[in-house]
This record gives sequence, structure tokens and C-alpha cells, in this order.
Amino acid sequence: MQTHTILGGKVQLFKRGQVWFARASVNKQQTKKSTGSDSLSLAQQVAEDWYLGLRGKSRAGLPLKEVREATFNDMADLFEVEYEIITEGERSPKWVAGHKARLRLHLRPFFGKMGISQITSGDIQNYRRHRAQQHGRLPAKDGEGAYVKPLKPPSRSTVHDEIGTLSLVLQTAVRHGKLGAIPMLSPPYKKQRKVIHRPWFTGEEYKQLYKATAAAAKAAPEAYRWNYEQLHDQVLLLGNTGLRPDEASRLQHRDVTIALDPDTGEEILEIEVRGKTGYGPCKSMPGAVEPYRRLNIDPSMRYRLMNPSLSRTLRGIFSGMPTLTGGGRSRGVSRLFANYLLTTIFPRSWKASTAGRFQN
Repeated sequence: MQTHTILGGKVQLFKRGQVWFARASVNKQQTKKSTGSDSLSLAQQVAEDWYLGLRGKSRAGLPLKEVREATFNDMADLFEVEYEIITEGERSPKWVAGHKARLRLHLRPFFGKMGISQITSGDIQNYRRHRAQQHGRLPAKDGEGAYVKPLKPPSRSTVHDEIGTLSLVLQTAVRHGKLGAIPMLSPPYKKQRKVIHRPWFTGEEYKQLYKATAAAAKAAPEAYRWNYEQLHDQVLLLGNTGLRPDEASRLQHRDVTIALDPDTGEEILEIEVRGKTGYGPCKSMPGAVEPYRRLNIDPSMRYRLMNPSLSRTLRGIFSGMPTLTGGGRSRGVSRLFANYLLTTIFPRSWKASTAGRFQN
């Protein structure tokens, strides 16, 4: 094997195949590097510059050998393992599978081999542009082989979910010291999102609604009267407490207390609301007290009112019956409530979907 020395024997050059390699020892640590040249004179210049660079790193206290930077794929692998273990029991398997699918199908092919610290806000914007030029599921084709519908790019919510998964991977890199700070993820030219105003009742419309449910309860057949009365009382209770549908579906009798309002001297409900963000106190209007007393009292269970310990059962207030909220809602009561909205409150020109939004 051909060998040469330069700089007084501090650097050795040896040839492998047609390429010269350099070898040197700095701080009792031997390193080697390919010069990338088959010319000895050029190899000597490259080796000399390389050795002087090693001496500079040694004096500055820097590592002599280049450390491979963690790539996006490395951080994505770590995130998948970490996320599934830490969130076990808190996130559904379908939710976890969604993150893995977004990484496998879209994020890894684009960012995979990039060093995690090299990902910038510009790269994220390039990813948005790249996704906008793609399309989702292909529509059917006609007899001539042309698509019956134009190709559509991914929706805003789809790309938003992908950026959310990207953010979680970058957060993993920050926690493990592979990234100093997360680059800006928000789009620079943000469009106005689709705005859907929450439906609401005016005072006159609410009055029309509970009068209609009361009239229907009085006119209902005896076999179904209790369900009609329940519907009427639920409308009154929700209207006088302001509970959200998900909060009402989790409401239990132990969460409700009939108390005396010190300011007005009237009876009100004090409710411990268990919403998605935790516990929150709620005080109702006086009009919610009597509906609550009647609510969920089947004729076969009226003896509960005679025994306070039984009337404050842990059973859900809206469980086991047709309701406006929660999973127990029956299709018949849903149609009944929508019919009330369309026939007593909204003009005929309004769409049925409007009543559906109020119902939900």
C-alpha cells in the first residue's frame, strides 16, 4: 500500500483503490478522512487543510469527529413510541393511528431525511404548497376515461391535522435537546376560516318553543305522555341553566342542589358542571327548579320524592330516556323536536338543516 507523510510525519497519506486518504492523531484520538482525489499533490493540500482544521477544533474544545444530526425520521420514530406509551388510556387507538398514518403517508416522504434542526418555517410553507398541488381520492371516470368531477386538493382541516402532527414531532425533538426552538407553523398568508354562527333563540322564539312542547304534552296519548312531559321539562331546564349538550349529558343528580338565592329569596339550582375542561359551578334561573323536580320521575318511581336519599341517585338525569342530548336520544324525539322548530318558530322558507343545528 502506498503511503506518504506530510507536516513532519503528523499526517499520513495512504491510497485505497484510486483515492488518497489522510490519517492523523490529535489529542490521542486518531481520525481519518478521504481526500476525494487520485492526485497526490491535491491530496496533500486537502490533508493539510483538514489537519489544521482538526487542530483548531481541538483548541476550541469542539468534537473532532462529525456527529450525525438526528433526522426527522429519527424524531418521528421516537415520537411514535413515546406518544403511544405516555397517552395509553387517554387517547383512543384510532387517534394514535391517525398520527402514524399522517407521518407515513405525507410527513416522512417530505421531511424524512432532513436534519431536525434544518427544518425552517420556509420548509413548512413549502410543504403546504406541496400538499396543495396534490389531490385526494380520485373520483369515478366516465365512459371516455375522464374524471366525472374535478380533482380536489386536500381540505384545510386535513392539512391542519398534518401540521399538528408535525408540531408534536418537533416538540419531541425539543424535549430531547435535538432542537432549540420550534419554527413558526402558522401560514403566512392566512385566509379567513369558514365561519358558522352558533344558532340561538330570541326570547320570543324560546317562549314559542316551550309553549308548543307544553301543548303537545297535554295533547299526547296517555301511553306517550310521560315522554312528552320529559321533553318539555328538558327544554325548560336547559333554557334556564345554559348547559351545553355535552355537559347536560354527563349531569347526575348528585351534581344538583336546590338552594335559596340570598339576593332574591327564590329557589335556584346550584350545579357542579363536569365539562370537557373540568369542574365549574353553575347557578340557574328560578325557572329551572320545578322542571328539575319533575324531570326523570317516572310514574313508577314517584316514591323517590318521598325519600331524599333515593331522589339524589347517582343515575344520570338524562340517562335511560329519549333526550335532546347525549347518546340516549331517540330518533322519534329528534324528529318531534325538529318539527316543533319548523312549525312554531321558523318560517317555511328556512331549511330543515337550520332546525337540526338548533336541535344539536
